[in-house]
Amino acid sequence: MAGMGKQAAVLIAARFANYGLVLISPIILVRILSVEQFGQYRQFVVYATFLQLFAAFSFTESLLYFVPSYAKSVWRIANQTNLLTACSSMVVVAALILLDLSLKHAVVGPYLWPLVAYVLLFVNLDFWEYFLLAIHRPAAVFAYTAGRLTARMATVIVVALVTTNVGTIIWALVGLEAVRISIACIFWRLMDRSADEPPIANVWREQLRYCMGTGFAMMLNIANRNLGNVAVARVLGPVSLAHYTIGTYAEYFYLALGYSIALVLLAEMVRRNNESPGSALLLWQKTTVVNCMLLLPVAILLARFAEPIIVTLFGKGYRPAVMVMQVHMLFMIRACFDFSPAVRALNRTRAFVYCNVAALIVNAIALSVLMPAYGIVGVVGALVISSYADAFVLGWAAIRLYGVPLRSFIPWKSVGKVGLSAAISAAVIWSSVWTDWFGFGGVIAASIVYYAAFVLMLRIMGVSELDALALRIRNSLSMVFSSSRTRA
Repeated sequence: MAGMGKQAAVLIAARFANYGLVLISPIILVRILSVEQFGQYRQFVVYATFLQLFAAFSFTESLLYFVPSYAKSVWRIANQTNLLTACSSMVVVAALILLDLSLKHAVVGPYLWPLVAYVLLFVNLDFWEYFLLAIHRPAAVFAYTAGRLTARMATVIVVALVTTNVGTIIWALVGLEAVRISIACIFWRLMDRSADEPPIANVWREQLRYCMGTGFAMMLNIANRNLGNVAVARVLGPVSLAHYTIGTYAEYFYLALGYSIALVLLAEMVRRNNESPGSALLLWQKTTVVNCMLLLPVAILLARFAEPIIVTLFGKGYRPAVMVMQVHMLFMIRACFDFSPAVRALNRTRAFVYCNVAALIVNAIALSVLMPAYGIVGVVGALVISSYADAFVLGWAAIRLYGVPLRSFIPWKSVGKVGLSAAISAAVIWSSVWTDWFGFGGVIAASIVYYAAFVLMLRIMGVSELDALALRIRNSLSMVFSSSRTRA
């Protein structure tokens, strides 16, 4: 468990680095580009993100299952994954070209060829993060993602400052990915040890079967999560997309934090399921309580201080994003309950197709009703509603797979204590005095006071996972400082 805590701590830092382009660069870009230009840039990012995840088709993510399962042939698994990703990405970009040309550029417009180049370069030979994580090299994951972050951020910001041209920024990112894939190819060839590893029978079929479920589920999930972005871009225009992007800005905090924990948890649950299924479920339950402790306070703080945060960081022109952010916090509350590692650990991935189909249908129906009436606030509302539909279906499937009743599957007592602690502690930030007297500095001060009250309430409530979380944080910090002193 301590090893898992260390991996999670390093991977969370790596994920924050990986999403740094989205987390940090908008704060700078909104001051360089106009609202419309920023919206145009975000159109490209939306299309690219959509296509990248389709092209990857969960092949690289499957390394978290297959590397621990075939520990003596890890490079054979990695090479097979790279070949599958190459085939998948070629199919996706070919379909995009045919569709866009046949519809006379009505699909992605002027972004077609930069999208084709960017997706092919971005997706291929990008197996390192999952591969290194699966072989317990979280520090290397951090180095890889931090280096990529630095290069991407520098490229976008410098080109924006020099040219203020969206097209030039996009092609600069394409050039950067060409450099990355060249370097990745060199390292891949130098490190490949597949010739010395024993061959694996029928692993192609096994990996394809595993990825068919997770891949199609991921495609549906991507369609669901980006349906609102695409609807805003196509119907409401780039200005509304810019506002919507900033309003859902906190999503990347969850992606960096919650998804990192889920990745580490999956690999550990696969190992524990081979030894004792009961211990794997217990690990998921404890991690769910930790998720609540990490995400609930963030959701409450961002909902309370959405206006000063958005106006201060992005300017008054983005004030329409305030309500979007507040509604979006309901999505982060749902994210506390991540059933996906529990289901994936059993290699029963068909459930993901069902839950994502349900979420997509609910999202489409809610979007058609709410967007005409409430604009971008209705769009984010539809996303939130669909996320709860997804959780209901996937949670029901997990309960059936483990044969455990709902009252025992979710650690309701501990989760309730965390939720009650978060709600009671919110009383200290309710007053407007924090921002009326101290401005944005009051947001920082209020957050510190809130977290102190939250930890105190957890102590009073007797949440045992708090001590375990604090111990892991102290151990991780001790390792970091001790290694720094050793290098010095």
